[in-house]
Amino acid sequence: MSKTDNSTQIAKEALTLSLSNYLCRIIYLVRGVGVAALLQPEVYGVWSVLKALQDSTAFSNMGSSFALLREVALNRGKGAINNDYALQQTSLNLSLLVTVVIAIVLLALSFTPLMPDIGPILRISLIVMILSAVTYYIPRQLQAQTEFYFQARYLLVYASLNTGFSLLAVYFWGLTEMLCGLILAHVLAIAYVHKHGHLQFSLFFEMALAKRLIAAGLPVMLGAALFFFLRAVDQFLVYALIGGVAAGYYAISNFVAMTVTQVPVALAATLFPRMMERHSDGASRREIEHLFFEPLKFLCIGTPIILGLTFFAIEPVLHFFLPAYFPALAVIRIALIGIYFQSIWSLSHSLLLTFEKQTQQMWLALALIVFNALVVAVAIGLGGSVETVTWVASAVSLLSAILILIYIFKLLQRPTGSNLKTLVAILWPASYGVAACLLIDSMLDVGSGSYAVLLDGSVKTVIFAVVSLPLLGLLWRGWQQRETVTTL
Repeated sequence: MSKTDNSTQIAKEALTLSLSNYLCRIIYLVRGVGVAALLQPEVYGVWSVLKALQDSTAFSNMGSSFALLREVALNRGKGAINNDYALQQTSLNLSLLVTVVIAIVLLALSFTPLMPDIGPILRISLIVMILSAVTYYIPRQLQAQTEFYFQARYLLVYASLNTGFSLLAVYFWGLTEMLCGLILAHVLAIAYVHKHGHLQFSLFFEMALAKRLIAAGLPVMLGAALFFFLRAVDQFLVYALIGGVAAGYYAISNFVAMTVTQVPVALAATLFPRMMERHSDGASRREIEHLFFEPLKFLCIGTPIILGLTFFAIEPVLHFFLPAYFPALAVIRIALIGIYFQSIWSLSHSLLLTFEKQTQQMWLALALIVFNALVVAVAIGLGGSVETVTWVASAVSLLSAILILIYIFKLLQRPTGSNLKTLVAILWPASYGVAACLLIDSMLDVGSGSYAVLLDGSVKTVIFAVVSLPLLGLLWRGWQQRETVTTL
């Protein structure tokens, strides 16, 4: 295959996979809104805890799937394709082994007084949890095999089955039946991949290989998944110490906030391979540093605009489409503030991976998880509400952004003056956006009732859009810079 043909093939694969990912996000957005609308906040709080357990299986392989991508690529570069089977089966079986052990522990706990309310439904959820270990592993294996077209199809099939069975079951019956529907959806998705020859099951497991994969992948996984673990721990604490309704409000705030983060997550995924390519070509740290800081500044200007518009638009959305969650308005707005700082961590993760500093980021992530859990537990113990927990989560997000930037400044050995200028350039748009939101919200109140809520949200959104013109001007000026446009 010629260089041109190879470039064309890569472009087609990237476009196909990108379109599939965006369609899946839309499908999951429909599922998230639909399930929230059909379940009352208290039941939705239970679902959020069960879903956090299911989603955690994406990390049950202890990072081996992250290392799998690198190891398979190296094998194929050396022509040692026969070693792929050992890598893939070891990673898959490690994920299943860890998940089954966790499931057995949770099964035993479900019969104790620790889980009097969710014990029976938790037992059904554990089946979904074990199956999720396979469905979350599949995309990594397909990516390692460079089966990008089939990966795109699988993602759409899985999202469609997951959403379809979830909405049908919860609409006609309830949460228990929805979990049964998810079991069927997972089985069908796994059968689909197995039928096409992209997934094998065997008892092959090599301990030495598993240790090597964990050593390479665990730091990457923990660094990338910091905010998943932070929110999951908070979700469990809110449910256990405050109650199901509060957990439902906290869950809907996370759903809205995480939907908004798709832009920085996509940018981080795009920047990492570009940084690695420049690094492997012998680019200096200053060149890669520029590749990191310029898009970061660009993102930090644009993100407050998106968050501010969501800050005001969410009120009529909740009132008309999710009225049971309208009391969660303040929780959602507080969560949006923390999302800004999470985007800084996501991009920083790509830079630290490039310089092979993921272990240092892992230890920082673990320290933040423990610190966050302790502060949240103390805050709830002192009588704090779910709003207090969300403020703590946003404060920890700010702390994580500042600490990771300080570490990056030290790593790059930049002058103190340059560091201060960069820090101001990154943080002032957030301060401007938060101040504008709070000021506009406090100055204008058109009353109560459906018409008033719609008018209030619309007027405040328009006012914020006008106030955001300076930020839009900076975005436009940055967009005119050819290098920034090329990077994005």
